[in-house]
Amino acid sequence: MKKTLFLLALGLSAAGLFPAPAAARDRFTVKDFVTLPMVGGEALSPDGKRLAFHRIVRDLKKDTFLRQVYLADLETGKVLQLTREPGNSWGPMWTPDGKGLAFYSTRSGKPALWLTRLDGADPRKICDAPVSGARFSPDGRKIAFLAPPKKTKKNPGFGKDPEVWTWVEDRTRWPQLWVLDLATGKRTQLTGGKSYIYQFAWRPDGKALAYTFDPRGSEGVSEDHHLGLVDLEGKTRLLEAGPVKHSWPAWSPDGRYLACFRDRTEDFDVYLTIKDIWIYDPASGKRIRNLTRDWKGNPTGMLSSPIEPMHWSPDGKWIWFSGAEGANLNIYRAPAGGSGPVEAVTGVEGEIRGLTFDKAFHRVAFLWSDFARPADIFFTAARPSGPGPLKASRVTSIRKLVEKYGFQQAETVHWKSFDGTVIEGFLFLPRGYEKGKPVPVIFHAHGGPAFRWGRSYSYRYMYHVWADHGYGMLLVNPRGSTGYGLKFQRGNYRSFGHGDFKDLMAGVDYLAARGIADPEKLGMTGYSYGGYMTNMAVSRTTRFKAAVSIAGGFNFPSAMGQSNSILPRAYYHPLESPEAMLRMFRDGPVARVMQVKTPTLLIHGKKDQAVHHMQGVEFFTFLQLCHVPSKLILYPGEGHGINRPTHMLNYLTESLKWFRKYMPAR
Repeated sequence: MKKTLFLLALGLSAAGLFPAPAAARDRFTVKDFVTLPMVGGEALSPDGKRLAFHRIVRDLKKDTFLRQVYLADLETGKVLQLTREPGNSWGPMWTPDGKGLAFYSTRSGKPALWLTRLDGADPRKICDAPVSGARFSPDGRKIAFLAPPKKTKKNPGFGKDPEVWTWVEDRTRWPQLWVLDLATGKRTQLTGGKSYIYQFAWRPDGKALAYTFDPRGSEGVSEDHHLGLVDLEGKTRLLEAGPVKHSWPAWSPDGRYLACFRDRTEDFDVYLTIKDIWIYDPASGKRIRNLTRDWKGNPTGMLSSPIEPMHWSPDGKWIWFSGAEGANLNIYRAPAGGSGPVEAVTGVEGEIRGLTFDKAFHRVAFLWSDFARPADIFFTAARPSGPGPLKASRVTSIRKLVEKYGFQQAETVHWKSFDGTVIEGFLFLPRGYEKGKPVPVIFHAHGGPAFRWGRSYSYRYMYHVWADHGYGMLLVNPRGSTGYGLKFQRGNYRSFGHGDFKDLMAGVDYLAARGIADPEKLGMTGYSYGGYMTNMAVSRTTRFKAAVSIAGGFNFPSAMGQSNSILPRAYYHPLESPEAMLRMFRDGPVARVMQVKTPTLLIHGKKDQAVHHMQGVEFFTFLQLCHVPSKLILYPGEGHGINRPTHMLNYLTESLKWFRKYMPAR
């Protein structure tokens, strides 16, 4: 194998692989952070010899994301850029015969689905609708995809004058399941438009698809996703309804069984339960086996929604998936027959995700990152290696671009909270840190709250920029986080700002006792639920000298009517009684806003559907009325993720300026 692919043997800890040089090194700036390229969309060819992927760059001059598709020959090491401007191209997927690639592209001006046969001919557009989630049929003659339904006079959608709402959401925008016949170009809408469609999978005979759906709307309204079947004539059959969430159905190779992620229990809403892998018998419509009930980890390790599918081995004996144990995300497999425990395939300290296999399961490719190294694409033989060094070949070289900065791994730290519960966190120390000399420390709360900080480089949270500007940072996984068991995940049920807040403050005391955190220079920040935790923290203590809250909630009763109502409903059931509603109100920062003294910067996107920007406006108004130093920055056109490159550069820069003003480092 040529030198363009790097064979690495990485152990359980990657610390020390990229140590900071003794001489002065470059400072990692906000601009460096924002413009660092990303890779993803990896797809192994059916024969396992080639790998397609896309590369993404945030372009500040054009103020957009630039994306193009690449093709790597895993035998020779050659990497070819497959698509070029005009427009962006991304999301490559192989034809079943391995002779072509489909991909999304804006080369014709609008997003569309294109196909290239890799024989030198120009790609051709095969579908000009706004499509997503495309999948080839097993014989390669059809493509199924998600797209909005056909509009009718009876259902014109929102936007008319006057607007008449009989539904919380515009149902004409709900994704539906379509099938395109590649030979004739005929497109057929399989689902009727009365449900929001999520994931789907072709049955191996190509005559039907399993799919997940919700008749009440998107995940901003409901997460009780049902599991169903639909044939190519549009005849549907319900396999199982809620009140649980089903996701990522996957057929066994012989088409006899269907695997699916499903909530472990029905007595709690989706945020408060772990996902399991269940086996269904579609013929009888019954669940027959839970493969992960006794496993202590969390399949896919992400919030309430698994972010990627599971994979059946060709012999039907195993199901492979990514899963979390603590802060690590590794590859696991479970015996499909339920005859044994879940097995760890890899055992790295870091995160492995985005699994893709060749048809014979000889190779697996994936994204792999840790705190000090951005995600690159690797491949290796698809066989268990277990704990210890994983030998894998690197296809891309994003981490080479940051070697000059000398990023360091975070220190994993543990402390006991008020009730003896052990809490885990990850400490980034400032560049040039001298032991025994306290430094300004920013405490960073994660979103969710049923989420977790994992050992992974982040393209949104700039740990290493803070370190290069003299700040320590502690990422905290308080009770309510995933990856530490079901009891821990439910530790903040009906009690926001109690145990989780005390876990955070115990971390503050821990770093102060170690002589690391300067008690006079403590900061707080967070995004989404982390923003809510930030708002909560400054309403409960005056120990923080500065705070930056991004896309955070403030007043849950009003938030329920403005945006995503699932989180308050799941944790507090406020519609059960006035007392439940009052409890939710009292636990929130709105009930203690008159106690806030901490200078607070609030940041929000004006089209945020998860946490409405009026939550930021409300808090800012109260802060101004209470004469608290405060600033509100709203970004037009931005949703829950503030993503436009110039906007991202701006809000991160403003965050840094805020902390430097109110708790300066060196």
